[in-house]
Amino acid sequence: MRWWWHPPCVLDRVVVNLRNTPDEALRGIFWSMRGGWITLRDVTGLVTGREPTPIEGEVIVHVDHVAYIQKITTVVQ
Repeated sequence: MRWWWHPPCVLDRVVVNLRNTPDEALRGIFWSMRGGWITLRDVTGLVTGREPTPIEGEVIVHVDHVAYIQKITTVVQ
């Protein structure tokens, strides 16, 4: 791996769909990835049938818990 490599959606607004809870997801800015950990900022919790819930602070998710990531918009060029 090259030292400048980073996931293609860093600094983009994304929806992170979780593996073990298919009716729950996290929407936020994909801030960074270190090792097997993804850091999201400005996060909103999404649950089927409920209103979106803002989450304070950063949310850190291990890649083993991620089913897939959907890119919504580009935040920083």
